[in-house]
Amino acid sequence: MRFSTSEVMYWAARYAYADDAEVEAIGEAARNRGWFTRDEFLTVARWKSPRSQRRCEENDDSMVKAITHLALSTADEPERIEALTRLHGVQFPTASVLLHLAHRDPYPIIDFRALWSLGVEAPPAAYSFAFWWAYTQACRTLAHDAGVRMRTFDRALWQFSKERQVRASSKSPVPRAGETERNTGDVVSEGGAARPPSGVQGSLRPTAEGTPMPRSHKYPQRPDIHARLIETAMRGQLITYSALVPNRRKVGDYLYRIAKEEHAAGRPPLTALVVHKADSKPGPGFLEAAKWVGYWRVGESEDEVWRRAVQEVHAYWRPKLTDDLE
Repeated sequence: MRFSTSEVMYWAARYAYADDAEVEAIGEAARNRGWFTRDEFLTVARWKSPRSQRRCEENDDSMVKAITHLALSTADEPERIEALTRLHGVQFPTASVLLHLAHRDPYPIIDFRALWSLGVEAPPAAYSFAFWWAYTQACRTLAHDAGVRMRTFDRALWQFSKERQVRASSKSPVPRAGETERNTGDVVSEGGAARPPSGVQGSLRPTAEGTPMPRSHKYPQRPDIHARLIETAMRGQLITYSALVPNRRKVGDYLYRIAKEEHAAGRPPLTALVVHKADSKPGPGFLEAAKWVGYWRVGESEDEVWRRAVQEVHAYWRPKLTDDLE
């Protein structure tokens, strides 16, 4: 894998794709029922690859029910995925989504972004069960090692590729073959999309106090530090500066970048969890950032804004220790 399992929650948290909720609800309904309805199947297929929609519409109600029921009930691994490819317009990538959403066993979504994040430079010309099964087992092992659900792991793989994969001939992100696949304009063969990366260029708007936040291009990104803070929040804990970063020379730069990204994502200030070892209180950098982003309420003391931030961060992240990302 091109990033550490300790960073899975970090990359998954950066994934933002609103239409997930609809297909995840469909998957839960199909899992409980034991099959997909035709309308559900068409919605999921469109979410994965709108280009295949016309072919998918050639499947009637009885065919969708019979084949998806077989795929969700058989104990035979090859039959689970290969049965789905008997539906018109369905190949391994779309079949993988149906299993990912509805099967009681954990299955990954296969697409070129996920494969690239796992070190595969280019997908095979044609998928086989042997390749699919090796991929599934690898994803199950890595998701288990990271302590996350397969849905979270899939989001991390997709988002890492979205932000880091580049064309062989340039430094631009890889484009998709079509548009609006897993939605929005950042194209991918049958993969998903999210809002643009939350790394910021230029300056943020002034806060209520009228103090503009400094330019952020000079503040480095450290996914490992960000991931460590997420883990700390999920466990309902605080962490000292020295425990977070042994070399504290640039810790303020890293935390400033994290503060901006968390604010841009609409989440409570994760950096509130970083405190001095001597007094278990944050440094002045947290309080400055709280003012810059408008988190500090009029009339609050420094201690009040910090305690409120810690409470909100823990309340947001702790349920995700056992639950999936929203």
